[in-house]
Amino acid sequence: MSRPSTTRSIASVPSAPSIPSAPKRGGGQPHWRLAAMAAALLLCAVPVASAAPGTTPGTADGHPPAHGAASLYVSDYSDNTVLRLPPGGGAPVMVAVTGLIRPTGMALAPSGDLYISDTGNNRVVRVPGDGGPRSVVPTTDLSRPIGLALNADGDLYIADSFNDRVVKVPVRGGQRTVPVAGLRTPAGLAIPSKRAGY
Repeated sequence: MSRPSTTRSIASVPSAPSIPSAPKRGGGQPHWRLAAMAAALLLCAVPVASAAPGTTPGTADGHPPAHGAASLYVSDYSDNTVLRLPPGGGAPVMVAVTGLIRPTGMALAPSGDLYISDTGNNRVVRVPGDGGPRSVVPTTDLSRPIGLALNADGDLYIADSFNDRVVKVPVRGGQRTVPVAGLRTPAGLAIPSKRAGY
């Protein structure tokens, strides 16, 4: 007696859709990258907001964007001069102070007095904001002063770089070294706008 066949028919499974392979390197950029670049270019070309009538785009009063609402002072190390950039833009003006050698750091007091590190002359010069004659800040034994800072009381701090120290000159006069050890050629100084504890 013959045995019945046990072979079952297997239903065919549809093949999965083919997935396109990633583009080869160097064979052109994918389409999505080109689309993203085109969208970015369009966003750059569209203005964010329209300016009010009579004003320059990007400003509120028609003036081109500048450094801010106050004058900006720049020490020109190689030209031995100090320049003042007027607020709102315009041509720079040379500060009336002569004899500087390698000016570097500066500090501006609320009174308008400008302190300048006259680095090559190993001194700090004060230029009064009221147009009075300049003067030399009374200090001793400075060697290549660079950074300057003023605290809320008007005390002046000097980065006495070649002496590896920071010097404080109180507004009432005198001089003392700020107690900090291990400095090597200090340069920049910064003091918070609120009263510091030094």
